[in-house]
Amino acid sequence: MGEITTTENPNVTIPILNFQGIPTGIDLRKVLETGVLPLIDTAIALKGLVSV
Repeated sequence: MGEITTTENPNVTIPILNFQGIPTGIDLRKVLETGVLPLIDTAIALKGLVSV
């Protein structure tokens, strides 16, 4: 994703990557140039709906 984004978000980091910020801001021009498609996860965690 870093190949096709414009920046990194310092507020959300990845510990295993030395707390590097997550890739943010998909650049359509970079997607078209590289052919790398963005990965988008739309998972939503809702409080109180998980039963054990």
